Amino acid sequence: TSDVEASVLKDVRLLGEAIAERGLVLVTEACSMLPHACASGVRSRGGQSVGITPAMSIDEHVSKYKSTADVFDSLVCVDSDLIAREVTTISSSDIVIIVGGRTRAPGEFAISCVRDKLIGVLNEVGNVSDVIPAMFRHVMKGSHARLFYGKDPVMLLDRLLSTYVEQHSRKAGGMSNKGISMSWFN
Repeated sequence: TSDVEASVLKDVRLLGEAIAERGLVLVTEACSMLPHACASGVRSRGGQSVGITPAMSIDEHVSKYKSTADVFDSLVCVDSDLIAREVTTISSSDIVIIVGGRTRAPGEFAISCVRDKLIGVLNEVGNVSDVIPAMFRHVMKGSHARLFYGKDPVMLLDRLLSTYVEQHSRKAGGMSNKGISMSWFN
């Protein structure tokens, strides 16, 4: 990994630790690199994480998708494709945090907007996350999603949580049992 990737992995692990310390559940794609680093951070602090895989079984998850399940408390097999995994991950979460991103990240971002999620973007990490603020202006018509971005992963999480508690929980009568979705593609 390059220095930038190493620093992003460190930030994502810190984010996972913060998720666990706040008593939240991580819901993320069950794949390597950034999702694995975040789930490792959650696990290191005794938190809970759910990995979503497009596989139909753990055997397929390991053999076909070349992923592990070692850091996830639960593995949800959607037995479909990567898009179904993304929809499941985002729909199962109250807050979506995007880090980096490549081919499928714009779709994840659009799904998050359509689902009116609170969206956090860890910026200045490269790839799609750097252009999301500009994309936001184009996909927001009719959406009640809110976008926040910042360089510090813990401060970004705290800002999202504060906003959720102050605004969204009033509508729903409290925070749901959903988790924090970490959305990214390496």
